Amino acid sequence: MTAPFGRAALLLRTVRHLRTRQVAHRLLRLVRKPGVPQAPDARWASDRAHRLLARLAELGPVGGAAHAEAQARAWLEGSLVWLGVTVPWAGDWRMRGPSPLWRYHLQYHEHLADAAWLAGRDGDAAVARRISSELQAWHEAWKDGGAPTWDGYPVAVRLVSWLRILAWAGPLLEDRDRLFIERGIATHTLHLSRSLEWHIDGNHLLRDTWALALGAAVLDGRWAERLQRESVDLFEATLAEQVLPDGWHEERTPMYHARALRDALEVRLGLDAAGTSLSPAATGRIDAMLAALPWMQRPDGTLWHLNDTADDHGVDLERLLALRRAPIPDGVRHFDAAHAVVVVDPCGDRLRLDLGAPAPAHQPGHAHAGALGFEYDVAGVPFIADGGCSGYDGDPWREYLRGTSAHSTLTVDGRDQSELWATFRMGARASVTDQRVAGAAHDFTASARVRPYHARGTEHLREFSRRDRTVTITDLVTGAVGRRVEGFVHFAPEWEAEAAGAGRFVLRHPHARVVVTVEADAQATLHRGERAPVIGWRARGFNDVVPSWTLRLREDRYAGRPWRMTFTPS
Repeated sequence: MTAPFGRAALLLRTVRHLRTRQVAHRLLRLVRKPGVPQAPDARWASDRAHRLLARLAELGPVGGAAHAEAQARAWLEGSLVWLGVTVPWAGDWRMRGPSPLWRYHLQYHEHLADAAWLAGRDGDAAVARRISSELQAWHEAWKDGGAPTWDGYPVAVRLVSWLRILAWAGPLLEDRDRLFIERGIATHTLHLSRSLEWHIDGNHLLRDTWALALGAAVLDGRWAERLQRESVDLFEATLAEQVLPDGWHEERTPMYHARALRDALEVRLGLDAAGTSLSPAATGRIDAMLAALPWMQRPDGTLWHLNDTADDHGVDLERLLALRRAPIPDGVRHFDAAHAVVVVDPCGDRLRLDLGAPAPAHQPGHAHAGALGFEYDVAGVPFIADGGCSGYDGDPWREYLRGTSAHSTLTVDGRDQSELWATFRMGARASVTDQRVAGAAHDFTASARVRPYHARGTEHLREFSRRDRTVTITDLVTGAVGRRVEGFVHFAPEWEAEAAGAGRFVLRHPHARVVVTVEADAQATLHRGERAPVIGWRARGFNDVVPSWTLRLREDRYAGRPWRMTFTPS
């Protein structure tokens, strides 16, 4: 009897954070049968569509030219390469593939859009014909609907992929093939308007509104004209909900922030070309997102691994940053709405602090249990790095990489700060309070307190300080005397580590060196690539997990005295 009641309690702790509209639409999905895709009463708006497609073409491939060419060449040579996995391609649009996320990618048609870019660049009509043939085969396989192909998210991404195919390869296609794609875009737009993912919310809903606004803008007719007004209003409202006042996307995940920013720029520029301008409030939010993006980057151009972020995120960041035309200044930037702090020093050192609880409360699917964790670069080289993200459903590393021990912070009794379960679920959550930030890059302090969900009488106080180039972290846990307390510091895979005496460790990189000293009652040990328990691993990207050094501090019967770690570059 205990297990069912325990499961019900876990579900209650999870759903209590949902918005009313999420619950209502989840219930609605239980009684509403998925519809078969239908062609709407709408016409292709030739002039307006031409201007919008031209603007999309100017923005270039989402992942950049090199990435697009690699994806296109792989497909042309009989393979599909996504998420670190290469799968032979024989035209089976209903194949299951290695994971649910991979199956989603198959239905996005982004690889066909990349091939269209290649065909347009080279004037290759044969590649354009092959793309058209693939779209016809896909239509025959899925014309009667079905999941996952006609789920809201794949429909949204595929709709814009088809727009890009017309933008780049349209002039190379036969009239009948262009007409097929135009009608398909209308069908996708109608279906998406009836499949918005209110039940999921978050970046899914924002992507739905992105695609809906672009799809409606290229159509004419009474239905399309009404949808044009509604879709722009919906996009602006969703953007206002999800972009925080300081410019961060609410999920506090740099990878999804970059994707959401690229989408928002496409709506802004595409609709402007089509004769519809976003409101000043919406353009202001997009500008704030663009201004925040450089602060999410490490000096080497990769993104901080806060929450579900991977290096192979598929967005050409340099093209986005070129639109900003201004480097970030040295100093301290406190994004108080996102509870993130970034310290930038002209010598190339950068420090990123996470002073926030899992967010947003109604959709923490991409949040990790890493409050008060940090990442740190030395002389432009990634030094301390979060575990990252290697996959979702079916990924054997998912539980570890979301968990507290994969972040540079503390655990009590070996438990995560927040109650993680399944792939994206979170029940009870840690709370973070008393965030304080002060000073400049060379003389900086910050602190906050976190209470883990499983021990509300326990509180972890962490204080950061930086004097010149030396970083010191002091930890004190109250309400945990006699319990097991562990702390973790995860180093980037390129660094070598060695013990150099009691409480002293030397980290070496071809271009940098750091001495770490530990003053604590805890036992301090180095670990790399261990599996029982899992410790000393980092995800460089999807399905790409490699060994890396981790410094672990462990006090089996915590005495209640502070721990202090000092990082001194030399």
